[in-house]
Amino acid sequence: MGSDLSIVSILPPLLVLFLGYLTHRVIFSLSCGIILAALLAHNFSVVVAGQDTLQMLWTNLITPSNLHIFIFLLFLGIIIVMLQYSGGAYAYTEFVKKRVRTKRGAETASLILSLGLFLDDYLSSLTVGSVMHPLTDSKRIPKAKAAFLVDSMASPLPVFCPFSGWVAAILGFLHENGISPKYAETTMVIGTPFQAYVHILPYVFYSFLAVATTWFIVRYKISFGIMHRHERIASETGDLYGGVKKCNLKIRERTHNPHHTTLLEFFVPIGIMLASFILGVGFSGSAATGLMLGGLITVITCLAFFLARTRIELKQIPEVIREGVKLMYGCIIVLLLAWTLGDFLRNQLFTGEYLASLMLGSVEVTTLPMIVFFAGCVVTCATGSSWGSAAMLFPIVIPLVLSMTSNVSTPTLQEVPMLFPVLGAALSGCLAGNHISPIADTTIMSSLSTRANLKCHIYSQLQYATPGIVVTGASFWLCGSLVQYNTTLAIFLPILSGIIATCAILKLYNGRYIRL
Repeated sequence: MGSDLSIVSILPPLLVLFLGYLTHRVIFSLSCGIILAALLAHNFSVVVAGQDTLQMLWTNLITPSNLHIFIFLLFLGIIIVMLQYSGGAYAYTEFVKKRVRTKRGAETASLILSLGLFLDDYLSSLTVGSVMHPLTDSKRIPKAKAAFLVDSMASPLPVFCPFSGWVAAILGFLHENGISPKYAETTMVIGTPFQAYVHILPYVFYSFLAVATTWFIVRYKISFGIMHRHERIASETGDLYGGVKKCNLKIRERTHNPHHTTLLEFFVPIGIMLASFILGVGFSGSAATGLMLGGLITVITCLAFFLARTRIELKQIPEVIREGVKLMYGCIIVLLLAWTLGDFLRNQLFTGEYLASLMLGSVEVTTLPMIVFFAGCVVTCATGSSWGSAAMLFPIVIPLVLSMTSNVSTPTLQEVPMLFPVLGAALSGCLAGNHISPIADTTIMSSLSTRANLKCHIYSQLQYATPGIVVTGASFWLCGSLVQYNTTLAIFLPILSGIIATCAILKLYNGRYIRL
């Protein structure tokens, strides 16, 4: 591809964004983006473009680190289904019911359970809603509020768990985009992906803000907009749907014998999972390999535990495995396609370098975290896929930052401090966009597990999330201005001021009804 065609290097990600918004089909959109990128990279030679695409897909599939992440995700899906089959969720519900007497207590119990299930956003959104909805119903908490509590905690938390599917994906994005401890032709920054992840974590401002403000909403009984109307109707009439159509989604209900199901079925698998992942990472020395080994140990141990306690029957194992694989295979396909698109954008179309050439001299590097945050928010809102959006942004953002801030051909992590807030902004934007996207998996799962009306959940959560998104953008602007002087100040001041500002805005709107 010649330099005179460099402007078209932005067309594949724009096509993915447009098709994602138009069709709400992430896999289809990414596939079309890959086809266009391959054709552009090979001057519309269909045969060569097709061969190169197939080669890239195969390479990304069999690369050891990628393959280990894929296998780990399959194990994680099986673990999630086992937790649902075992009856541990039912036991936890009964345990909480006996100790919670108020509406605020039930809402707090939901948040606490989300904190305990921060290993995976799917696990959290499916399990917390299913466990808590009988309790929230009994306390006249509207369905829209129950779905909000589940959804607002499900996505922001797993990014902090070093053995979650989210972190496995992030490590893969970093590795695929040139973060490597050893110099090679494709290396862009010297350092391990896990070291980069640890440095990025403090800059995922939206997660800190979302979790803190959700607790603030519960503890100080903040209610406004559509949610306020639903809470008033639920309190006065007992109608938990706010006068709108009930959820028409089908959910398979599982019954459990209260005399045979104990809290062991809930806490033992979680403990095994944590210990196995830590041991796996420690034994292998590789995050991706450690996650795979930990997942394997957890599946085998938990199956033996549940079979021994007759919580899962031998004949149910094929069904458990099938449902677990079905839960995660879509995520694996999205990752494979997104990594392949990233290869084209980074290595053949040089999209990041082109955007850097446009921004140099016209955009201050201090505003880059804010710009990337809002870009990630828009992309994820349109496509509905946090992972897909992150995988599309990383190959653009990393070379962009290097072009704007580094004079060294292959710098170390310490030599590009602006890289961390920018990548933190990208992840924050993906998480924020997930909260306001009507097609995000966790949005749909949260509605499904709490039996909420999907439309009501989307609109009410949009009103609650918007102040936090606006304030997070301002926090990244402040961070970009401070990071070159003091990294500690660039982390803590934006987080604290952002939380305070968002809580003040929520308090200001408390009790008001706002129409969309």
